[in-house]
Amino acid sequence: MEDLSRVKKSEVFKHVIIAGAFLFLVASPLLTFSDSVDSNIFSAGAIFILGIILWITNVIPSSLTAVLLIVLFSVFDVLTFEEAASGLGNEIIWLVLAVLFMGIAVEKTGLDKRIAYSLLSLSKGSVKATLFNLIMSAFVLTFLIPNAVGRLAVLLPIGKGIIRSMEKEGGENIGKSIMLIVTYSPYVTAVALLTGASGSIYATGLFETMLGYSWNYLQWMIIMVPMIFVVLIALWLIVLFLFPSRASKISDSQEYFEQERKGMGPISTSERKLLCLYVLLIFLWITRDYHHLSISLSAVIVLVLMFLPGIKLLEWKESLKKVDWGVPILFAAGFAIANAFEKSGIVYLLSDVAVRFLQDFSIFILALSIMLIFVVIRLCFTNFNAMVATLMPVAISFAITTPYNPLWIGMISLIASSTAYLIPTQAIGSMMTFTLGYYNNKDMFKAGGLLTICIIFIALLFSFFYWPFVGLDMY
Repeated sequence: MEDLSRVKKSEVFKHVIIAGAFLFLVASPLLTFSDSVDSNIFSAGAIFILGIILWITNVIPSSLTAVLLIVLFSVFDVLTFEEAASGLGNEIIWLVLAVLFMGIAVEKTGLDKRIAYSLLSLSKGSVKATLFNLIMSAFVLTFLIPNAVGRLAVLLPIGKGIIRSMEKEGGENIGKSIMLIVTYSPYVTAVALLTGASGSIYATGLFETMLGYSWNYLQWMIIMVPMIFVVLIALWLIVLFLFPSRASKISDSQEYFEQERKGMGPISTSERKLLCLYVLLIFLWITRDYHHLSISLSAVIVLVLMFLPGIKLLEWKESLKKVDWGVPILFAAGFAIANAFEKSGIVYLLSDVAVRFLQDFSIFILALSIMLIFVVIRLCFTNFNAMVATLMPVAISFAITTPYNPLWIGMISLIASSTAYLIPTQAIGSMMTFTLGYYNNKDMFKAGGLLTICIIFIALLFSFFYWPFVGLDMY
């Protein structure tokens, strides 16, 4: 009864907060700031606050909240409807859709599982090697599946199979280690590649829209992959330290990997075709400076090839049902937020704040503060995409007003936005694995807390000493 009462109070509190935000929005046109500031600044801010509250509370689907924001920006005359909905025409939306379709092809052919079992079979029964190769499987799958939940969905049944084959000799810590790796690895790798997650793809579009900077696929890899690889090694060491296995080598696990790999049969024609298309796509992305095809256009070209006779890896009607069409709408709302911030004058307000309060801050303190603030805010979001769509426009708008490189600050903000490791409700993937019972809240908080500290430390280390060396300067 106590739990039921607590839930009811929580629901009442949510609705009171939402009602308060809505009333503030209704009253916003009557509020004034100064003659030099657009009168729509309060409306833009009120719509943004309402959006954050709706995304955090999840009272309606996140994509529906996105549609609502686009409508409200138009109704309250912050933007015309054409301006508010213009994000749907951004080429980054096409890139998001293309990689979502390609993820469906990976799932259909079984190429993802073949790669994972092939890597795991290299472990030769070693517990440490098995855990490391499971992490590396998540990293390799980032090239094929542009969605953290999608990668987790592939690794989850594999992880459960490994636990069954190793738990008897290795003890219950094996289950904790493997399931936390399955939970964390797909999210750690979300920012490793430009196409590592929909949120990362959206961020590249935002950098181009707000800063006029167009990312190169290879350049993103050079900047981010070394850092993420170090974070993945840190994750490996953390689970080995916190949850040691009773045995260092378990022969049954090697037999399990070999059986699963053989059970898939020889590599199919469809898998070969898909591998060739991915090689072509990555080649086009890496050589963009020579042929001048945009990253989005290259992805759409390869997408079209997947449906052509002779290749035909997917059926059009079947694929349409599997794509999450809410993702592009969510990002269109993010572009609308960025547009509204600029047009209403919030960007200039942030500029004044930056000049008054941050002029004496060192760049290290500023970077550390941004990371800590974003890590705390991330506790309230259950969706990386929603977090990025909501707060990246704010971060970049703020960064523009500082004397530092806004692209540098933007990348730090993106890394911090991906930290979803402390409590189960921070990510859909965490909620999926937590309910299985292999680890508890305390286990997650210990491992996730150490991982978050490592990410902050490693990100700051790389951003100050490695990024400038490869072309991403602080100033």
